[in-house]
Amino acid sequence: MTLHQFLTILLARRKIALGVLALTVLTTLLVSLYMPKTYKATTTVVIDYKAADPVNGMTLPAQLMPGYMAMQTDIIGSRNVALRVVDELDLAHDPSMLKDLKNDAAGGGDVRERLADMLSKKLDIKPSRESSTISLSCENADPRLAAALANAFADAYIQTSLSLKTEPSRQAAAWFGGQVKDLRDSLVRAQQSLADYQRDTGIVSLDERLDVENARLTELANQLVLAQAQTYDTASKQRQTYSGKRLDQLDADLSGARQREAAVRAALDRQKALVLQISQQRAKLAVLQGDVANAQKVLDTAMQRFGQTRLESQANQTEVAVLDRATPPPRPSKPRMLLNLAISLFLGIMLATGTALLAEGRDRRIHEPDDLAIGLGLPVLGVIAVPGLGSRS
Repeated sequence: MTLHQFLTILLARRKIALGVLALTVLTTLLVSLYMPKTYKATTTVVIDYKAADPVNGMTLPAQLMPGYMAMQTDIIGSRNVALRVVDELDLAHDPSMLKDLKNDAAGGGDVRERLADMLSKKLDIKPSRESSTISLSCENADPRLAAALANAFADAYIQTSLSLKTEPSRQAAAWFGGQVKDLRDSLVRAQQSLADYQRDTGIVSLDERLDVENARLTELANQLVLAQAQTYDTASKQRQTYSGKRLDQLDADLSGARQREAAVRAALDRQKALVLQISQQRAKLAVLQGDVANAQKVLDTAMQRFGQTRLESQANQTEVAVLDRATPPPRPSKPRMLLNLAISLFLGIMLATGTALLAEGRDRRIHEPDDLAIGLGLPVLGVIAVPGLGSRS
């Protein structure tokens, strides 16, 4: 079929084609006018993922941003957020929502959860590709309710994000609280053991006492050297003297020197034992002091973590904020009259064209010379024009 034939058919069947086109457009117009109006409200939230945490100062690495935004989208669409919306707006007692629930879902179950599932399905979440913003859109026949739903979803999302952020810290703070109590008791026991040992041994300053006793040990060692020298000197003189009163005196001196040497040696041995005892006490005291220091160090670390987790559990700020709150839309989002008319016009033209071609195909009369050539398979040698008749009759 040539373009001329196609246009000729449309011109000949214009009444049918125009009728089908008008019927299609009119039907679409009537359906659009009688369709219930739906209003769409949108709330935009911004996620400041580059901001440092006010407690620990940590920031989100840039390479984790795509996954982080996907996680935030999943959180917004979760049942937990939808249940918060249901409770915040008291939708379980809203007649219009219960009517929509009856028309939308079948079966039993908790009304809150069914409403939450219905709202999650109707929620439109659109994260921005070039920024860290997310748009939350809700549709409803009531424009004020549509705006309230969008804003409630944003608020519930922020509260859920805050809860997800603080709940692990709250649990950690509770755990650290119990650990701190046990560690404090351990420190008290270690300090008590140290104090008991110092009281039992009478130790006030062990280093100072050890220095004194070491000095005393050195002094006794020197005295022993002197006593030994004196004994040796007296013995030498005795060997050089063979008779007389002088020998008796030297015997007495030697005996006295040996007694002094023995006394000094005994005192030196006692001093060595005392220094050894003090050294052992010092070692045990160092162990007890080390136990106290370690217990104090562990307690300080636990107290630091306990304070940090407790601050994190009491945080009331998140990296999420509402950028634009939804307001009741002045015009409905559905039905889209212009879009429906444009689609109906396109479909009407296609349907009208098809109807014209179908009608032409069912009409077996010959209207053009080409019809004769096609129908009989014979060439047309000439055309005789009849005055008063058009090209089609």
